Amino acid sequence: MSCRNPSQDGTSRDFLSQNGPVRLLGYTRVSTSSQDAQLQLDALVAAGVQNRDVFADVTSGSKTAIERPGMKKLLEYAEPGDTVVVWRVDRLARSLIDVLNTVTLLGERGCSSGPSRTGSTRPHQVAV
Repeated sequence: MSCRNPSQDGTSRDFLSQNGPVRLLGYTRVSTSSQDAQLQLDALVAAGVQNRDVFADVTSGSKTAIERPGMKKLLEYAEPGDTVVVWRVDRLARSLIDVLNTVTLLGERGCSSGPSRTGSTRPHQVAV
């Protein structure tokens, strides 16, 4: 019954949850296949997300989250107590309304808004 979360020194720590196991789920998005999501993936892994728990899309930001196949899979996979981690908020959605709609979709699966991490290489987290 733990989740992996980075400590101050960049290593992962285990945290207990009242509701059972908690997972860190990552999400990456690039607009074209010529773009590389490695920077995003590296940041997610550094934040404690396991590679197997990263969902990805190669699609324009003009599509809403629910229209993206990787986000659909993430939404189906997410369980209450999980945490969704994105490198930057604009990877989650391009417009404020889509960010709010996406957080609402996550909320329907047990999400509440949580603190974001700051800094260009530190991911943002949304508690599911």
